[in-house]
This record gives sequence, structure tokens and C-alpha cells, in this order.
Amino acid sequence: DTIGFSGFNTVMHAINCALPIVTIRGEFMRGRLGSGILEHIGLNKWVCDSEESYIASAIELANNEELRASFRSQIVENRNGLYRDHLPIDAMKNLFVSLKSNGVTS
Repeated sequence: DTIGFSGFNTVMHAINCALPIVTIRGEFMRGRLGSGILEHIGLNKWVCDSEESYIASAIELANNEELRASFRSQIVENRNGLYRDHLPIDAMKNLFVSLKSNGVTS
């Protein structure tokens, strides 16, 4: 995930291929999409809060084959939570129902 941009599609593709990825939590929503994916599946260790920790984590991951293998296993074990989670869909549905019942039509 590149610094300052969400990388949502890149992160989803990486997760689907069980490729380890490091991301940085951005200031704006666009910079939180990639980090949100990793956090949602319990891989918070790879979500960084600064450029320094992002670089350090990427170097650590690149230099440690055992760590990468463990990360891949965690991805495979947890990634179905991304595809089978109805909580966000239900939340959006409830929002729309609430807006409609309050007379908001567009």
C-alpha cells in the first residue's frame, strides 16, 4: 500500500493471493481503506502509524522468510472474513431505511 493513497484494490488482490502487505494508516478515509482491510482480519501488526514504522515493517518482512510464511498463513486463515461479512451491508441498509423513514429521498 503506497503512502498517502488507499491501495484498496491492491490490498484486496494481495489478500486474495495470500501476499504479505504492509500499509500505513492515513489521515483521510482514502488512506484508511487498505489499513481497514488488514485490521478487519486481525493483522493489525502490519498497519503502521508513521512512515518510519512503515519502512521498518516492510524491511522486517522482506528480510524474514519465516515471518512472511507466518503472515501468509494468517491471511489464508482470516481472509474469508472479508468476503462473508454482512455487518457493513446491514449497516448501510439500516442507514437507508432510517433516511427513508425520516423523509430523506435523495
